[in-house]
Amino acid sequence: MNYLTHNRVFPWARFPVTLRGAALVLVWALSACATSGDLEKVEQANQVQDQRLKSLEESIGKTLTLHGKSIEELDRTMKAFRGQVGLTNERTEQFAKEQATLTATLEKDTAERRKLTRQVEDQVKKLKRIQTETESEIDKLRLQLGDVEKLLKSSMAKLPALTEADKSFRKAFAMLLSGEFDLAADAFEGFQQAYPQDGRIPEALYRRGQAFFLIRKYDHALGPFFELVDKYAENELTLSARWMVARALEETGDLKLARELYGQLISGKTPYATDAARRVDFLGKLFSETPGTDEKAQEPEPKAKGKPAVKP
Repeated sequence: MNYLTHNRVFPWARFPVTLRGAALVLVWALSACATSGDLEKVEQANQVQDQRLKSLEESIGKTLTLHGKSIEELDRTMKAFRGQVGLTNERTEQFAKEQATLTATLEKDTAERRKLTRQVEDQVKKLKRIQTETESEIDKLRLQLGDVEKLLKSSMAKLPALTEADKSFRKAFAMLLSGEFDLAADAFEGFQQAYPQDGRIPEALYRRGQAFFLIRKYDHALGPFFELVDKYAENELTLSARWMVARALEETGDLKLARELYGQLISGKTPYATDAARRVDFLGKLFSETPGTDEKAQEPEPKAKGKPAVKP
């Protein structure tokens, strides 16, 4: 490229040729006037500049070298730091796994302890229930012995034997006293059918129910007892019949109705109030000592359909 004739770089190239020639002559003249001293000064200045440049290059080289070493050291530090971070992460993961395992073990141990605690509590409640049931059975046995004792104290000598009705009633009563309870129940039923207008029908009903109760035929005992309560409410044996109804209902499993009748005997201040209170207390303990059930859920279904609750 001809820079002397390029219009954009050298605008003076547009001037006429005569003017350009004069300018060149003037430049040449000025350069020819320079002395040798000036050239030495220029040379010295160039040498100084070269030394400065060389010193600057050396300084820059040392600085770059130091920076390079620093970068290498920093790189090694970063690698070591990454390794430590990786090791820390591994240890953290291992610790998390160990902690999870420990937590699972603790939860399992806690569940086992709770299970054992529940088993112990259930066993304690079971033992208490067995104890209560045993005490209840002993109390019921005491009541049955009392029934037999009262029965044995009954005197047949006071029973008349003049009429056929007297003889029939006396025979049934003798069977009851001798322990022939099945025969006695049939005999009292026969007396009731043969002499429906006899004044001893209430006692025949009571004795028949009593005979069934003593041989543990509680379903059969409820019939004559209920009939006595319903038809002869004012009879002196009706209170005893209500007591026997409550006991028979308890034995058949109708515990709710039995407790209601026991409660009536307690609130009515009857001669059976103390024994009735004991029975209510035993039934309450049996309900409360049954694990995982309430009183309503614990009550078993009645074994036989009885009549409605007897009002005092």
